[in-house]
Amino acid sequence: MDRGAMATVPAVPRLHWIDWLRVAAIVGVFLFHTLRPFNADGWHVKNLEQSAGLSVAMGVFWSFGLAVLFLLSGVGARFALRRRTWQQFLRERVARLLVPFVVAGVLVLSPIQAYIEAVHKGLTDRAFVDFAVSWIGIALNPLEWSISPTIFGRGYHLWFLGFLFAISVIALPLLVWLMGRRGGVAIDALARRLVWPGATLAFAVPIVILMSIGVTLGTDEHDWFELCWYLAYFVIGFVLVADDRFMAAVRRDGWLALAVAITSTIVLTVTPVADLLFSIESGLDVPHFLAGMLFGLEGWAWTLVILNVGLRVAALQRPVAARLNEAVLPVYVVHQPVILAVAFFVVQWPIGILPKWLIVFGVSMAITLGLVELGLRSRVTRVLLGARAQRPALEVRDGRAR
Repeated sequence: MDRGAMATVPAVPRLHWIDWLRVAAIVGVFLFHTLRPFNADGWHVKNLEQSAGLSVAMGVFWSFGLAVLFLLSGVGARFALRRRTWQQFLRERVARLLVPFVVAGVLVLSPIQAYIEAVHKGLTDRAFVDFAVSWIGIALNPLEWSISPTIFGRGYHLWFLGFLFAISVIALPLLVWLMGRRGGVAIDALARRLVWPGATLAFAVPIVILMSIGVTLGTDEHDWFELCWYLAYFVIGFVLVADDRFMAAVRRDGWLALAVAITSTIVLTVTPVADLLFSIESGLDVPHFLAGMLFGLEGWAWTLVILNVGLRVAALQRPVAARLNEAVLPVYVVHQPVILAVAFFVVQWPIGILPKWLIVFGVSMAITLGLVELGLRSRVTRVLLGARAQRPALEVRDGRAR
């Protein structure tokens, strides 16, 4: 797309419900992380008393929670490429994803989280500065790197930014092609095939295929399995807003998607299928493949349900406050170190899980929002938090285009 073509692109009404879903997704991630000290899975800071039931509920959320964020990012990429060249798009991704990942993540916030975890688990008695210098030295040592998405785990929770940057780069040639004439023909052909009720559930097929490819490449935390999984959601999000017929079909299939989501969730949580998912790295034989296929379908069905909430709820068609909208990514950047710091002290108190969680949630939320508000006031910290260096005039109006 050249600059002349960009100038002729008509303004597109902003999909406010997409903004609201992004806000809701970040709140969901925040809630998820405040619960992690109390479930039965491993994490950086753990409470002595843990809940297996909580682990099951959080496992269901994991099947779609962050995947929805990647889908919404794909939607944003579609709007961005309507008014940017691919070079401008790439530069923006470097500034708003890669820079926060490296500077705010690897160099600032990750050493803090690593230190809290090490002290909590009794793995160090060193002073923080000594520990942090050593940790950063190892993290930046090329000899310690691997040709794997797991390298983004050095950013702790900001692996999300690293993944999103990598996926944007990997998918960019396809995205540019889809924006062109031949890509438009392909999108039209796909949209015409969604006339059958339930057809939108078929988007689970490419998700399962890419997840299966990822399993063969690596199933460690934040490995190829997750990269391929989230890549599928990103591209699907890009496609869904390319033609009004896609969202019309999503709305039509809402109730069927809800039925599939509930049914598949029940099967995954009360049958031995879950055991197969936990051992998926052992190989893609038929039972494991079928379990993975059901997991992919469940996550996609819940995603369709969430999209229907956005499409159907009248309140979500109103604009999100500009300040709230720009705070979404900064909240994600800041929230986990705050949660770890608060939980580090709270898990030591002689009270039950519920009051501990309420304290962790409430105090962490207050501190996070305070830090974000302060961070958005400075040009430098805005960049490190993933916000634009300065607030564009378009963001403060009830804008019509991204």
